[in-house]
Amino acid sequence: MENASFTPTLNSEHTTNNPAPSISPFPKPKPLAEASGGLSGVAALRLGQARRLQNSVIGSCWSVEAVIAYILILIVANGQYLYGFIWAASASLMVLCVYLYSRFLYPDEITEENYKSYLKGHVWISGGTGLLWSAFANYQLDPGSLLSFYIAFSISTTITLGGMFPSAAYRSTFIALLTGAVLPVCFYWFIIIPGGAKFFAFGFILYYVFGLITSARTEINMRDLIVAEQAAQLSAELQSQNRLIEQSNTEKNQFMVATVHDFSQPLHAQGYFIHSLRNLLTDDKQLEMLDRIESSWRSQGELLPGFASAHYSQSAF
Repeated sequence: MENASFTPTLNSEHTTNNPAPSISPFPKPKPLAEASGGLSGVAALRLGQARRLQNSVIGSCWSVEAVIAYILILIVANGQYLYGFIWAASASLMVLCVYLYSRFLYPDEITEENYKSYLKGHVWISGGTGLLWSAFANYQLDPGSLLSFYIAFSISTTITLGGMFPSAAYRSTFIALLTGAVLPVCFYWFIIIPGGAKFFAFGFILYYVFGLITSARTEINMRDLIVAEQAAQLSAELQSQNRLIEQSNTEKNQFMVATVHDFSQPLHAQGYFIHSLRNLLTDDKQLEMLDRIESSWRSQGELLPGFASAHYSQSAF
């Protein structure tokens, strides 16, 4: 009689081409929505803008301090020493408020839970800063002094130039600053300055409109930049998830191959024992019992390739 043996095999096509289903013994990739946050569209854009504002606060503060120092030099050159001291102290205090707001009220990274409150507070602080600067511009205005005109113009405009740069993060903050710093000066000039010189105030209106248009373009550019950064981050997360899935599938397939191999070894040994017993037994009842044992053994042997086949059939879906 043919030697009783059983050799379970795994289809190589299954082991290489089809991914295996996720099972608990192996690492499970983190859901992509959890990895990238639950925000999308405008909300994701605002979150990105809030984080940019927070990350750039130190550089912004130093830039404004440089403007404050420049205007202080102009004020001192105009002989207004006490006014210059009050100006520098008050303007620097507002800069300190911006820094403390970003670093102490929001010491950690801006999240989707607090980005709205952070942006809203930033708008209020910017509007207050603009009003403070316009108040100083109007207070020192002397219609008979050309330098006074220039100082007032510098105070009102230099603080708002940054919002027109490509690096400006949030348009609403700039609009609040621009409105507070420019419009009060414009109206004050038109009322206080006598004669035709009052119409120079319309130059502030043109500057205000120009700032709105430029900041709108800047907002679009910043939006495109943030979207591109989010797309790059999403792509990196997708690649990371794919690597985890490939690693998990490889480990599961290796586990399946090892499992089938380990279970097949006792079946091989049982086959040799059955073959040896068949050569030794002569009693019909004993041979009949051996036939049943062999049938059960073969059924066990058929379970392994069936188990492997079911495993890879599920992985195809």
